[in-house]
Parts: sequence; structure tokens; C-alpha cells
Amino acid sequence: SGRFTTSYGTRVGDFSLVNTNFEIKTGGVSAQIGVSNLFDRNYALFEGYPEPGRVFFANLRYNFFSEI
Repeated sequence: SGRFTTSYGTRVGDFSLVNTNFEIKTGGVSAQIGVSNLFDRNYALFEGYPEPGRVFFANLRYNFFSEI
């Protein structure tokens, strides 16, 4: 639902987000891809400060101390 953002009653609208990611782990290496705000919904946590739209990301990690 919506929320109050200031002490004088300003409100921002309600919103729902869909985030997803996929990760593959092999030995000490892991690769991850995903999307934040999948449906590109406009939303704000505070009045006048909109949050980013759809964001794609990819991560690659190597763990030097992986279990053998």
C-alpha cells in the first residue's frame, strides 16, 4: 500500500516489484545473471526521488578458498 513520506502528510503510491536471478556454481567459480524491477514499474520510496527502472546485472565470482 502507499506510505507517508513526510511529517506533513505527503504520500507516495503503492507498488510491487518482481526481481529474479539465476546462479550456477562450479568449484570455486559462480556466475549469476538477473533482473531487478522486471516489469519496469515506476515507484518512489520518497516523494521526488524515483527509483531506477528495469536493471539487468551479471556477476562472476571466484572463491580462492573453495572447499576441495
